[in-house]
Amino acid sequence: MNITFLIGNGFDLRVGMKTRFTDMYEGYIGQKSSSEVVQKFKAMLEIDAPNYKTWGDFEMAMAEKAKEFEDESSFIECLRDFKVYMVSHLEKEQQLFQRRIAVGKDVRDHCIDETTNAIEKFYVGLRPNVVNEFIRLGAQNNPKHNFISFNYTNAFDYVLSPFASEV
Repeated sequence: MNITFLIGNGFDLRVGMKTRFTDMYEGYIGQKSSSEVVQKFKAMLEIDAPNYKTWGDFEMAMAEKAKEFEDESSFIECLRDFKVYMVSHLEKEQQLFQRRIAVGKDVRDHCIDETTNAIEKFYVGLRPNVVNEFIRLGAQNNPKHNFISFNYTNAFDYVLSPFASEV
């Protein structure tokens, strides 16, 4: 039986990476831009962003605020500017994480232990009818685990890369 785990930003947060929207926006709005439309966008973020607790909050707000821009190209310019900053921020976070792993084998081991623990505890607390269905399908006899990552970083892949053939 194949079991697929969906990996999201929670993994990056669990391994100590600063990848929340709240970790990013202050640095973004603090950078000056030569574009007047981007500066207005940053001023709007400075007012509104403290209300955004998650990436979803930010994304929903952008959908709502799109109509406030003069035209589509202005909106796209702001999103591209934000994306450039975000990519740079996430690359720095990845580099910091990879340095922590390179320096201490215990950090990588801890990440692998956490992932293994999550997989092993997958069945814990399931309702009896779900467990019975898993047993009927043979899930507890050498299931094959697959992972789909929705992260903007490669931290999950980086941690598990030496073990890819084993997982």
